[in-house]
Amino acid sequence: MDHKQVEQYLSRIDVAECDNKSYDFLATIQRNHVLNIDFSNLHMIAGKELRWQLSDAFEDILLKRCGGVCFELNNLMYLLLLSLNFDVILMAAPHVRRRGDTTVDHAACLVKIDGCQYLVDVADGYYSSRIPVNLNGDVVEDINFSYKVANDGHKYTLKVKENDEWNDRYTFNLKPKTIGYFQNEFIGSTTEKFFNENVFLVNTTTVDKRILFEKRFICFNGKEKRAKDIDENCLQEIIRTHFDVPENLIPTHFPKILP
Repeated sequence: MDHKQVEQYLSRIDVAECDNKSYDFLATIQRNHVLNIDFSNLHMIAGKELRWQLSDAFEDILLKRCGGVCFELNNLMYLLLLSLNFDVILMAAPHVRRRGDTTVDHAACLVKIDGCQYLVDVADGYYSSRIPVNLNGDVVEDINFSYKVANDGHKYTLKVKENDEWNDRYTFNLKPKTIGYFQNEFIGSTTEKFFNENVFLVNTTTVDKRILFEKRFICFNGKEKRAKDIDENCLQEIIRTHFDVPENLIPTHFPKILP
């Protein structure tokens, strides 16, 4: 990213540029990114491809204020942090509970600061943390969930605490990947099928998360969860009311998931 793009990016997430590459600056970037850019696959539901190229992702997500999925948002985050001279890599982080070719179903970032390593993930659906997670095993208490990273000597595992129970979310190692790696493996995968067939929107505020998954609307207020099934005719109004989606980007119909 050039300097103008960095300025536009930071403006989009309401962060003032800073020369101090500290943990506090990183934490501010992650928090504001999650609060200002929705997780969204509406473009894929509409039949469009993922925005693998920086120019396409930058135009749609940062200038036109669309949302995106993990490969788009975490790659943008990686490129931003790289441009700000952070020590950062993009890495594969396959989810534990998914079946099929899960080695390519998620991407996340790893940042090194002052001898510490932090997991930075702004696009893990509604499990996205507002706070970087140290790889040393310390528990991070966020508003809706708690997080920690375990290391068994072979791989790292992100664990998420929900309803007083710790569950494995995804695994990763410290091998850097390029966005081209994910693009090459994505086409024809179960991950592509998942995103093409399931509406998935997440809007995060300072205290809550609002999720639309297929025809189910879920709200987390703090750690309290409420969920309800919705009629397919209400999808547009739910999106319009609860998600940061420009009016011209709200689908008029959902042909890929609704009969």
